[in-house]
Amino acid sequence: MKEKNKNRIILEIEKNLLKILEENEYKLVDIDIIGGKRTNIIIYLYNKDKLDHEHLSDISSKIHPIVEGMIYFKNFLLEVSSPGLYRKLKSKHEFDIFIGKNIKLVNDRGNVITGVLTDFKNDMIYIKNNDKIINFNINEIKNASLNG
Repeated sequence: MKEKNKNRIILEIEKNLLKILEENEYKLVDIDIIGGKRTNIIIYLYNKDKLDHEHLSDISSKIHPIVEGMIYFKNFLLEVSSPGLYRKLKSKHEFDIFIGKNIKLVNDRGNVITGVLTDFKNDMIYIKNNDKIINFNINEIKNASLNG
């Protein structure tokens, strides 16, 4: 599975948000920046108990001043979102975040595997499927996503 490359702006946003996210018990899943006349910054967060509109609105109001203070963004729209039920997993870090969730994998031979992600360590993905634990090296995975 090919990792998503992060540019220095995304890395700086991550660094600046780390403290506020930890204080509010959120895990940073991903950041997308879409340029244009008005830059759209989409921050995907995860907390198994705080993904409703009220909680995301609250954390958004805490994140906004931090992003606003960065020299890169003068005219921007901030969107704080849950990762979604069928999010494509784009990094090793996301496998750690979503342990316990249903996932769907397609390996390099085209086989589709679904089940509960039970562990991720040393580049090995462990999935419970029909009461059996199946493991795969992350390099064997063509794509992976949450599965509802």
